Amino acid sequence: MERLTEAFERQSTLTAELVELLRKREGKRGE
Repeated sequence: MERLTEAFERQSTLTAELVELLRKREGKRGE
C-alpha cells in the first residue's frame, strides 16, 4: 500500500508541475 501511495503522490506532483508549465506558456501567449 505504501508503494501505491508513494506513486500516487509522485504522479500528483508531476501533474501539478505540468499544469504550471502549461499555464506559463498560455500566459506568454497572452502577452
